Order: sequence, then C-alpha cells, then structure tokens
Amino acid sequence: MHVQPYKEDMRAVRFDRFGPPSVLQLVDIPRPAPAAGEAVVEIRAAAINPSDVKNVAGRMSQTKPPRTPGRDYAGVVVDGPREWQGVAVWGTGGDLGFARDGTHAEAIVVPVESLRRKPERLTFAEAAAVGTPFVTAYLGLTRASATKADVVMVAGAAGSVGGAAVQIATWSGATVIGLVRDDAQAAVARSLGARTVIIQRDSDPTATMKALLGATTVDIAFDTTGILLDASVQVLRHAGRVVAITAPADGKVTFNLRELYRRDARIIGVDSMTLTALDAAAILEELAAGFEAGALAARPVTERPLDDAVAAYQEKAGKIVLVPRLSEGSIT
Repeated sequence: MHVQPYKEDMRAVRFDRFGPPSVLQLVDIPRPAPAAGEAVVEIRAAAINPSDVKNVAGRMSQTKPPRTPGRDYAGVVVDGPREWQGVAVWGTGGDLGFARDGTHAEAIVVPVESLRRKPERLTFAEAAAVGTPFVTAYLGLTRASATKADVVMVAGAAGSVGGAAVQIATWSGATVIGLVRDDAQAAVARSLGARTVIIQRDSDPTATMKALLGATTVDIAFDTTGILLDASVQVLRHAGRVVAITAPADGKVTFNLRELYRRDARIIGVDSMTLTALDAAAILEELAAGFEAGALAARPVTERPLDDAVAAYQEKAGKIVLVPRLSEGSIT
C-alpha cells in the first residue's frame, strides 16, 4: 500500500461562516498530529451527504465555524499505532465534520478504537460512499427489531438510505416491498432486492398503497421520505413498526393516531447524527461481512477532486465523493 511522504501542511475544504456552498474554500492548514489514542488517516475518498450541505448552511446547531465538513471516508492510516500504519480503513460518524474537523481534506485525525479495515471488495470511493446511508439503514432496521420473518416496506426504495435498507433487509432474509415514484426507480429497487415494487403515481399515497397491497400488511414501514408517516401507519399489521429518519422542512406531519394505537404499533425515530465515529465503527464491522460476500453493494459514485468541492456540493443527482488524489488516476 503506497503512502505519500509526510507533508507539514495539507489541503482542506473549510468554511468560516454559514451559507451556501460558495462559502467553502480550499485552503492549506497544518497537517494534524495524533494525540494519545488517535491515528491520522490519509483520505483517499470522502462522500458528500445531504447533512454535510445542511451543515455548511448552518442547520446543525452543534457546529461552530471554522470547520472542515465531511462525515464519511475511506483512506490509509499514516500515523498512529505501528500495527495500523499502512492499513486501508473506512469510517463515518455524526461527530466528524460537526463537533470536530471532518473528512473533506487530505487527512483526518480519528480515535484508534474507531479504525476498521476497509472491505477488500470495495474501492476507496465505494467504501467512502456507503457509510452514512448504510449505517442509518442498519440502525433503523435494528431498532425496529427486523427479522427474516418480517415483511418490510421501504418508502424511497431507490434512494441512498432506502436502497441500503432494501439491501440489508433482503440480506437478513426479510420480504421487502419497495415504494418509489416512477418506472426507473422501480427498476433500481428490484435490482437491490425488493420482491414487490409499488409506484406512487398520484397524490394519495395511502389509497395507492392499500390498493396495490390488497390484503397484505407490513411488519415494518421504513419511511425515508419524511412525508409518508400516515400512509405507513395505515398499512401496518398488529404490533407493526414505522421507522422515521427525516422530516419535511418545517418538521411537521400529521397521522391518524387511532390507526396507530389500534394496531398496537410503534413509531421509531432514528438519527445517525447521534453516533460518534466509534459508535458507527461497530455497525460498519457488522456490515463488512455483507459487502465482502457480495450480499451488499455500493451504488455508482461520481469522483470529484477537492478543487471542485464548491461545484460538487451543488450537484443534486447521484453520489459524489471528493478524492484528494484524483489527479493521480483511478483509486482502488
């Protein structure tokens, strides 16, 4: 494994005030040095998540500028305990880029205990892209006590977290129903493992879901959209669970409370931002076996150099990863 020679400074994407992506700047800052119990990871790839964009915009109260954003990463350990040096690792955490400097830089300091070996089956770019989506999906399904006997409906099944939930639930042996918006998304959901796909074409999701599901009800409704809480509740079977991971801009939704309590059902809120890098590492360790076996797979990614960070933050489609060494060629 090639490791670049040590440099005193490094490049990092920084913001010293909140605002649109244009407030981001690529600057030279001192390369971090590890304290006791820490390691320095040379970043080979770091994903841009919606929460990173919200962070720069000032929508995360725990962040105090100046700050380097970025939650997810894959890279190589270049400083720290001897047994870790030169090892390819991956990671994520709700503290990275928020309470402490993050991954959109050439290097990052992380706790040694949070280090986990990158699955060999994943490239650096792929490993950097799966952190937040797969950790969030795993957390939601685990808190909902998903089993292979369950029928799991995933709303937004072609999205980042939704697609991860479809894969993880399928890997666990559950029967998965995907809810999507169009035929293209339906094809994606099926390719990820959804046994049945519902296309929501009109403005009444509850009616559509009930009509297409017929007599079928679900044990778990995983809503990645933030707007289908009521419809999710109404297709639950007895003791069913709804997993909620996001909300509309104003945070408000309405649902039929009677439908909830008559089903003896539960609504489970999941916020992966509460996980530190060490917390998330335990989940990545569980997921690694699925990636190595080919049961789980990264979605297609688009690589952008750090120099293009402002434009990359503004891209709306696909999964974007920042690659500090992109000019040196493809990373593996």
